[in-house]
Amino acid sequence: MLISVITLAIAGLLISTSAELAARGIVGPNAAVGIRIPSVSASMAAWQAGHRAARWWMHVAAVAFVATAVWVALDPEALSVAVGVGAIAGLVAVTVAAVVAHRAAVRATADVSRDAASNPAAS
Repeated sequence: MLISVITLAIAGLLISTSAELAARGIVGPNAAVGIRIPSVSASMAAWQAGHRAARWWMHVAAVAFVATAVWVALDPEALSVAVGVGAIAGLVAVTVAAVVAHRAAVRATADVSRDAASNPAAS
């Protein structure tokens, strides 16, 4: 039980921290953290736009994991139910974050392409 509590709490903190660092542009495209789908990884502009848009959904996922850790710590007999509920809530939040990030990254990529096409001297 203690291992589950610690693991869930650490996972929540890592998700929240990495989401915030990527959204602020401190962490760029890499192989370790962030939303690594092709549209978001396409460019630095797409990476930043995607992570900025998905920031709060990633924080929701982090809160789901930390809340699950607290739930299990307060009621160890609820371990199976709590972890199931927490996992589903976290998965839904991460999935929404990925969709939101994809849409923002596609818009950012289109904006960059449109700007480059309208101002060829700047390229």
